[in-house]
Amino acid sequence: MIFLDSKFNTHNVPDPGPDCIIFHFNGRAKPWYLPLRPIHEQWRHYLKLSPWGGIACDELPPKKVLKANYHYCKDAARYYMNKGNVFKAIYLYFYYKLLKFQDHLKSTEK
Repeated sequence: MIFLDSKFNTHNVPDPGPDCIIFHFNGRAKPWYLPLRPIHEQWRHYLKLSPWGGIACDELPPKKVLKANYHYCKDAARYYMNKGNVFKAIYLYFYYKLLKFQDHLKSTEK
C-alpha cells in the first residue's frame, strides 16, 4: 500500500499552508454555502479564477438552503461578527433564532 503525501490529502486544519495541493472540506461548513473561515474565502477566490468563475457564489446561500440548515446562520453570524460586519451578524443571528423556533414548532406538532 502506498500512502500519499499529506499535501495531497489535507483536511480539518485552519490554515493548510503553502504546500497544500488538495484540501478536503469535510464537516458541515462548505465554502460553496458560506465563507466561514479564511480557507473558504480562498476557495471562492480560486473559483473566480477558474473556468467556472461565472457561477454565482453569493455570500449567503438561498433561503431554501438556510431553512433546511439553519445552523449555518449561527455559524455565519459568528463569522461576520469576528470580521466586524455587525449588521449582517445580527441579521443572521435573528434569522437563525427564527428558523430554530420554527423547527421547534414543527417538531412539537408531531
